[in-house]
Amino acid sequence: MYLPYRKNFFNCIYSFGAFAEFSDPKLAINEMIRVTKPGGRIVFGDECVPYWLRETNFFKILCETNPMFASKLPLKFLPIEARNTSIEFVIGDSFYLISFDVGEGEPSANFDFKIPGLRGGTYNTRYFGKLEGVSPQTKDKVMKVALKKGISMHDWLDKTISEAADSELL
Repeated sequence: MYLPYRKNFFNCIYSFGAFAEFSDPKLAINEMIRVTKPGGRIVFGDECVPYWLRETNFFKILCETNPMFASKLPLKFLPIEARNTSIEFVIGDSFYLISFDVGEGEPSANFDFKIPGLRGGTYNTRYFGKLEGVSPQTKDKVMKVALKKGISMHDWLDKTISEAADSELL
């Protein structure tokens, strides 16, 4: 969990069969990220039988000798820097391998493209442009007007509210 290497030292980190032994899995992954160069690859794995095999004799026999085969996938510890993430089961579906490329910070995307359809808008306007709620009846009226005009609800609301606010501010 405390690797004696400087930041961005390795192109790849590989750990197999030890992850469940870390007392702080999140710290262990963050330390792997710290010493891996951006764009580098992290691969780690440990015992874990896939969930779809948990009711089989295969699973019960493995767990009889080693209860760690009943471990959960440690997905909740994956950081926001994880990109191109993959999960596979190896060695007869009894061990997982999680791998990802190390990115920098939160992923980005173009949230400004127009969403086709009656609601319209963009991901950004739907998230950041929320107004106080209106009654279901008013929403139905807006939908009917937008359909009649052949435009999205977003475009009609944006234009109508902007014009009303402009006239009130004069």
